[in-house]
Amino acid sequence: MITNHQKIEFGEVTLIEKVSIKPPFRLSFNFPDEACFIYFDKGSTQIKAPYEQKEVHSKEAVLLRCGTYFSELLPGLNEESYTILVFHLPKKVIREIYQEHFPVSAQAEQESFIRKVDPSSVLEEFINGIQSYFHNRSMLSDELLKLKIQELILLLQKTGNTTSLRKLFNETFSPVEVNLKQVVHSHIFTDCTVSDLAELCNMSLSTFNRQFRKVFDDSPSNYLKNKRLDKAKELLLHSSFSIGEIAFKTCFYDAAHLSNSFKDKFGCSPSDYRKNSNE
Repeated sequence: MITNHQKIEFGEVTLIEKVSIKPPFRLSFNFPDEACFIYFDKGSTQIKAPYEQKEVHSKEAVLLRCGTYFSELLPGLNEESYTILVFHLPKKVIREIYQEHFPVSAQAEQESFIRKVDPSSVLEEFINGIQSYFHNRSMLSDELLKLKIQELILLLQKTGNTTSLRKLFNETFSPVEVNLKQVVHSHIFTDCTVSDLAELCNMSLSTFNRQFRKVFDDSPSNYLKNKRLDKAKELLLHSSFSIGEIAFKTCFYDAAHLSNSFKDKFGCSPSDYRKNSNE
């Protein structure tokens, strides 16, 4: 549940948002034409992108390139709420500020969607400055916000070891054509559901199911289950993990869920399979 939501506008565009959230809550982002810088002032989570997922903790930030993302905000042992700052970077605004420095490639050179920005005194000072404007809105102007965008871009250059503006903009704004097969293979052993995979592919569930069958000649749920069971079988042979640990690593709810599914496919329980294989 969102408990507080404040915005700072740049012309007709929402540039900065400060959001307080009481978990559980699902954050979904679809940025077809903008990048986004997100700072987690309070709370930790895992952000999932088409080809990757990254852990983010309090006082850390991420730069998300144009694309689709989601994150499940869950109650933590020490924190009962989340506070995040979202800094939108629309292409048209960046182009207005940087003009001839902005052109980006028609296709991305690399396909990473999430760039982690580790905690630093520079980042903390920048965030503190942004936070102060929510309490002193009379100080805000479009010209000041342009300067804040430039300050953020400079910060991203320095923290990312990127000396060239053009390189930074290419890494952030150049489009990545999402490949369904690559999305699926990137998340087979994560807790992504079929609906989550469809979202990361920016497809409706019905379209995703139809396209999935064309690619894999199987239904998504059956394909994922079989791949996870094959991985569980491999771990039973080549690791000392317990059945419960293997269930966790292969995205089954618990040991009983894994055991029932394993027996349905292979005709014996995981423990019996391991025992018989070691004899």
